[in-house]
Amino acid sequence: EERAQRRSGGASKTYWSDLKVSLKEAATRSPDEMIAVWLKSFGTALAAWNFDVCERLVADSIPAPELQDLRKVLSRTIRALRSGNVAAAVPGLELLTADHPAGLPQSPLDDASRGATLVILGRIRLRAGNDAAALACIEKARSAAPQDGRVHAAAAEYYETRKDDALVRDLCRHAIAASPDCPDGYVGIGLSCESQGWWDEAHDWYSKAVEVVRARAGALDPLGELGHLLAPMSGALCLLLAGAVRETNPRAALAAVDKALALGVKGAGQYP
Repeated sequence: EERAQRRSGGASKTYWSDLKVSLKEAATRSPDEMIAVWLKSFGTALAAWNFDVCERLVADSIPAPELQDLRKVLSRTIRALRSGNVAAAVPGLELLTADHPAGLPQSPLDDASRGATLVILGRIRLRAGNDAAALACIEKARSAAPQDGRVHAAAAEYYETRKDDALVRDLCRHAIAASPDCPDGYVGIGLSCESQGWWDEAHDWYSKAVEVVRARAGALDPLGELGHLLAPMSGALCLLLAGAVRETNPRAALAAVDKALALGVKGAGQYP
């Protein structure tokens, strides 16, 4: 239930009316408290990879001049993550993961949201070749949210670049044990198998990841579920997903095929 709420970004039927009440009450105490409530809400939505909620939060539907600068920075962050120009998301992610964001006495993000945001930042730095900074982010994420399998899967991605296959598998199994309803650990082992040319074993692990995503209630965007927090994917994984959802969700299947073509399918020729 807690994971399901986190995936929804907290956007229940009364979410917006409740948030406005919370912001109004916090504003009567101090501007800092109002900013803390707003930042916590944004961090929760981002950790759930719920861009719709994030975008509504940075819109002007909740009037508060104190939030103007934060909205500008974090609206650029969401646009960057949506567009794939992820380097432009770094300033906002650094703000969210700071010990004293927006000059607050302490971070308002809970451990799960802070861990997830650090994972996003770590992956961006890893893919930019800034390995030391990437590892620092990922280790902070593991310290903040050890109960979230996604942080251990992110560590596995880092050690995959170091060709430490045994550690990669250990970390992925840790991810699965911590979050069996999250695809990241299964995908991580599948990617490790692919890198060694073990196509059949990779297929088996990818199949488990697809099963997990399809089992999630309301998984209207299964490809997005696989790629949340900028999680790595492969063409073979996307092709498997396309086959699994082609009858129940043709639009998602086509998106998965397009992604498979963009990534390429190892062990299966240039085209699937």
